[in-house]
Amino acid sequence: MTMTLSILLSCRVPYSAYRLLSELVADPNAPWSEDEEPHSNSWDKVRGKSQMSSPVWINRDVLADLGWFADTVEKLSGVSILGAETWSAADADLNVWCDASDIGMGFYCPADSLAYVYERDDDPSTAQTLITFFESLCVLSAVQWASARQPIPKRLAVHTDSLNSVQFFNTFRARDKYGTLIKAAAETLLLSNIDLRVFHISGKNNVVADLLSRRLYAEARSISPSLKIHHFQPPRDVMGAALR
Repeated sequence: MTMTLSILLSCRVPYSAYRLLSELVADPNAPWSEDEEPHSNSWDKVRGKSQMSSPVWINRDVLADLGWFADTVEKLSGVSILGAETWSAADADLNVWCDASDIGMGFYCPADSLAYVYERDDDPSTAQTLITFFESLCVLSAVQWASARQPIPKRLAVHTDSLNSVQFFNTFRARDKYGTLIKAAAETLLLSNIDLRVFHISGKNNVVADLLSRRLYAEARSISPSLKIHHFQPPRDVMGAALR
């Protein structure tokens, strides 16, 4: 692990992904504000400790966090760590709008006149209880799509009407199934060198993505006549975390 951390110091990573890495290794110099304390299995183990030589018990969850960290960092090309940089949606290389409903998810890229939809078929009785997860899963799916697009955007702005998703992706504060989702996003950001910002948009202004998520494709095309709609498959391992 010492070798892996030294590799990190020579790697170029987006600030949004660095925040999660700082959380996982409990970096005392990580840029957290007092009211934005991180939460992860690894951080919980060292919270409040000041003696570097103090023993820390390692459990299965912490090993999984650090194993993911080591595996991801080893895939990176080496340059230098990026610092924090403030930018707005207007400064982004690519903007994507996301939404989820009880019956589906959809994200929309006006610059490409492209939209991607997923039609949910999980248990209707639990659909509403999982809406926050699927809102966030839609953001992750948009990030992974953008990482495969050419050219890959250096700055990616994702818009969602889910305040929880905005919080998760902009602070990387998440546990349990949301932690699994955030780690998947961080790995994508690291390997693609994308700097991500997630912005909140009111539901009434998120019209096209909302229509896509509710399978109202004709209505979406009435707003954007040149829109090409494709189906996508969310990452199965991450989606499985919500349904366990």
